Amino acid sequence: MKRVLSLLILTAAFFTGCDKDFSGTFDPTEVSPSVTSLSAIGTFRRTPEDSVITIKLQLTRFSSVTSVRAEIYNPLNNRVQPFPLSLHDDGSFLYGDQTALDGIFTNRITLGQSQVNGLYRIEYYLTLSSGESRKAGSESFIYDNGAANIAPVINRIIAPDTITVTGVFPFILAAEVADSNGSDDIERVYFQTYRPDGSTNGFLYEMNDRGIEGDATAGDGIWSRGIKVDSTNQKGTYRFEFKARDRGKLNSTPVNYFITIR
Repeated sequence: MKRVLSLLILTAAFFTGCDKDFSGTFDPTEVSPSVTSLSAIGTFRRTPEDSVITIKLQLTRFSSVTSVRAEIYNPLNNRVQPFPLSLHDDGSFLYGDQTALDGIFTNRITLGQSQVNGLYRIEYYLTLSSGESRKAGSESFIYDNGAANIAPVINRIIAPDTITVTGVFPFILAAEVADSNGSDDIERVYFQTYRPDGSTNGFLYEMNDRGIEGDATAGDGIWSRGIKVDSTNQKGTYRFEFKARDRGKLNSTPVNYFITIR
C-alpha cells in the first residue's frame, strides 16, 4: 500500500512540474506586418486636368505599425520632396484614403511639368511600435510631364584643333549642350572618333557634367571627357562626332569637330 501511494505522489508531482504556464496573453503586435500590394502606377502622363499621383501601400497584420512613409526619387536619383511622404489609413479625403483602418495607407503627390521625364522609384518604410524602422518594399513607374519634347542642341565644341605629339598628350574634349525641356532632361552626351583613314573602333566615349573625369564644373551645361594621344596614333586629321540624347530618347543633330595630330 505504501508503495502504491508513493507512486501516486510521484506521478502527481511529475504532471504538476510539466504543466505549461498559460497565464500570459497573446500579443498580436509580435506578428510582423506583411505587404500585399503597392501603388502599381505603371506609366503616368501629366495633363492640366490630372497631375496628382496616388501613392499607397497595403498591409496585413499591421497592428504593430505606427507610421508608413514613402520616398520618391527621380531618374537623377534625387528625392522629389525634401521630406518623406507620410501615408495614412484614417479615411481622410485629404490623403486620398477611402476607408479607415483597412490596411491601405495612402497619400497624394503632385508632380509638375518641370519634373524630368523618365523612370521614378518609390521606396516604402514602416516604423513599428518597438521603435524599429524597416524598408517594406519598392517599385518604379514612368513619368511623362506632358510637355512637348524637344531634342537637345549641341551649341559648341571646346577642344584644340591641332596637337603636336612628342610623348603622351592628355587633353579635354567638351561640348556645350542645351535642352528646351531643361538641363535635367539631357540623358547622355557622347562622341565617336574616326581616324585619318576613316576607320573607327566603334567605341562611344561618354561625357559628363558632374565635375569629374575632366569636367571642370558640375551642372554648368558643359559636358566633358579627358582623353590622351601618343606617338602611336596615326598622324593626320581626326573627326570627332558628338551627339546628345534626352530622356524622351530624342537625339541632337550630330556635330563634327576636327583635330589634326602631327
